[in-house]
Amino acid sequence: MRTPYREAVELIDRHPGTGSSTGLAKLILSLWNEECAYSFRECVRSFDEERSALAGRMIVLNLYRQRQCSFAVVIPEIDIWRAAQLILKRYGERAFEESAARADQLALAGDHDGADTWRRITAAVEQLANTVPPGPPH
Repeated sequence: MRTPYREAVELIDRHPGTGSSTGLAKLILSLWNEECAYSFRECVRSFDEERSALAGRMIVLNLYRQRQCSFAVVIPEIDIWRAAQLILKRYGERAFEESAARADQLALAGDHDGADTWRRITAAVEQLANTVPPGPPH
């Protein structure tokens, strides 16, 4: 089965030492080991549109990956903001509508945990896209 992680590893193998392969390697490491995490900006700064889309698929896959725990999975806030940043980069002005639509699709399909996660991503997209400073103007 071809996963975004396999696709990233193949890309890294084909283009060793390039900025995008280094960024993908850092992103994979960050998603799988929070103790060795790099900043999201550092991972994706050299990505083109194709690599950004791949990074987005990796983050979304990571959001749903099984963790070794018997408790309900709580998606770390950093992953929500990473996903929101990628949604903004990929969809631009349509990012809010796209993420809200995904939440609605999951809710209609009965995936309430997934819908809740996408509502959190939608809220983060809204905050990141807001260019109006808080508070009254001076």
